[in-house]
Amino acid sequence: MKDGFTIVNLIISIAIFAVLSVIVLVSVNPAERLQRAKDTRRQQDVVMIAKALKDYSLDHQGELPFTGDISNRKRVLCSDATRLTCGADADACLEITNTDFLNSYLPTLPIDPEKTNAADSGYYIQGDVSTGQLTIGACDYEQAAVTQAARIKATVLNCGTQGIAYNGSCWYLAGVAGSFNCSYVCGAGFGLTCDNTVLPTANACELNRFFGTHTCTSCTDTTTYGDYAYSPGVLASNSTTCVEDRDSNICGGTTSASYKLICPCY
Repeated sequence: MKDGFTIVNLIISIAIFAVLSVIVLVSVNPAERLQRAKDTRRQQDVVMIAKALKDYSLDHQGELPFTGDISNRKRVLCSDATRLTCGADADACLEITNTDFLNSYLPTLPIDPEKTNAADSGYYIQGDVSTGQLTIGACDYEQAAVTQAARIKATVLNCGTQGIAYNGSCWYLAGVAGSFNCSYVCGAGFGLTCDNTVLPTANACELNRFFGTHTCTSCTDTTTYGDYAYSPGVLASNSTTCVEDRDSNICGGTTSASYKLICPCY
């Protein structure tokens, strides 16, 4: 018999090498490969969201399909308005309820691999105050930040760390009920001007939910509370009713002893 490999030997050698290669691949840092897979999924999701928002904006004269305004903080996309944390920012999420957008541009809101449902998608929108440019990103990442420029320009509000960007203004919560009017809150507290032309949205209680002070058990749309938007009761009445007043004189006057005032500032 001659020395050397036969065809059978060669096939066996190749098979053994293939098995060993698989074993090495599986055994070498599987956690890192899982991290890469999650970040790849996140990158695909933010690209898809950015494209859908861009297409929607082009078809709807620059409008965007969610409740709320863009700010310089990271605001999470969600299906149920609440206050969510994204990185160092804790802010009201941007609620997507537009059925046309979800049906025609984005079949379903993508969910981060570490999240469980669309109430907190794990993906945010953040705007640049100086340029108006928007960025889509993932709140969580494994190896490097995951972001995508949306190539959309919008009005971006800078509401600091305490204000909520909503209905074209920055809204702030009065520190003590029964003490401050909105002119005081905006001027003394934040060096801004109270905007008495901006009103809460009727029958919605979005602002109260966004501030996350209490869970509203009911919502009152009225004109009898002194021309203000109020949070749920926090003092004497200890009520969980949200009050929104749609009168235009929102800056002057005093607050109720039982509610904290929510003030629009610019």
